[in-house]
Amino acid sequence: MSKETKTPAVDSELIQRVVAALMASVATPIPSPAATRADVNSSARKGRRYGAAEKKEILAAASLGKRPEELEAEFGVARETVSRWERREARTPGSVAGTVPLNSVVPAAPRTGRDGVAAVQPVEPKDNHKGYYPHWKEVLKTWRSRPGLGPAQIKNQLHRAGIKVTVATVRKILEENGYTPHKAAVKEVEINRYEAVRPLEIVHMDFKHFYINKAKVYLLLLQDDFSRFLCGHQMTDSENMKSVIEVFEGCVNRYGKMQNVMTDAGSAFYSWNGINKFQKLMSEEYGVDQIKAGSPRSNGKIENVNKQIEKEVLDVKMYASLEEANTAIRKWIRFYNFERTHMGLPPGMVPADRFLPGWNESGVVREPGIDVATARVNAEQAEQKAWREVSEFVLSRMKRVA
Repeated sequence: MSKETKTPAVDSELIQRVVAALMASVATPIPSPAATRADVNSSARKGRRYGAAEKKEILAAASLGKRPEELEAEFGVARETVSRWERREARTPGSVAGTVPLNSVVPAAPRTGRDGVAAVQPVEPKDNHKGYYPHWKEVLKTWRSRPGLGPAQIKNQLHRAGIKVTVATVRKILEENGYTPHKAAVKEVEINRYEAVRPLEIVHMDFKHFYINKAKVYLLLLQDDFSRFLCGHQMTDSENMKSVIEVFEGCVNRYGKMQNVMTDAGSAFYSWNGINKFQKLMSEEYGVDQIKAGSPRSNGKIENVNKQIEKEVLDVKMYASLEEANTAIRKWIRFYNFERTHMGLPPGMVPADRFLPGWNESGVVREPGIDVATARVNAEQAEQKAWREVSEFVLSRMKRVA
């Protein structure tokens, strides 16, 4: 008995659709190289790295008048990228096109080298923004004198001097003259902010470690929480209790007794076996309470000062000796207390405005017709007079108590 083989039915309609699709694909024209490049570039634009020849070709097309959207369609490059290349090429010709290596461009941030302020020559701004030209020289002058300051800090310094300018304008001026912002990694952590309600309610003490010509140096700082005023400092060769006691008593003798002192768990501040000499001095002789910071964020105000000293003092110059570094730090601390506006205080305020109310009411504010040098001498004389009055008042109270 033979078996019959069944032939499957052929779907003629399906065959016709497949043949039509094949014919359509054959008839499709081959795209041009420029179109193919644009499609590839646009699909992989994120993270795309362009070679020197490509950058040169794109900049040449832009110089011939091609609009940003045309460059984006042809080369797949964003308009922001082209603008960045043009600014870099204007500052240092050949840096983008490849004739000059990118790593040979003069760094914008002076902190990249410790041989002094970076030799970036001022470039006259090309923007015609209203109010731009009258202020660009003052912005650059402030930046050259204090290369560690950022756009927001420079804006606050100029506002205190009576010059109103926006952060965006300051940033644009700096970028046209070689400034590149430092991009720090952002960590998402819960921050509990606090602030004392009056001067000397809480003070912070901490050591900063750094090197001067391969010699390890320790800088001890004491800071008021309410005003961020630096009440004392000392440079030593180790974290020792003697320096801590000297700075603490110096602050008490000059400004008065504080209520609380916040420190970390370092051996110069804290003892795990009983109490050390510094703790005994605070509690028994002065009646000052000690607060042990549970984490660096708890002592964050003075930790921030440590970073500013590194950025604005230590990273802008190579110091030949400990004496030279100590002199530079001492000058910066005076600038920090009496001239540098603080971002954590109300706009335009310096730490001395909170810690020593009225310190600049006599002879400090420069009047019309008085040059800067004379105003600075008057300010120093007024400050010395204020310290004498405070000392005389303290001595009179001590004699009255005795």
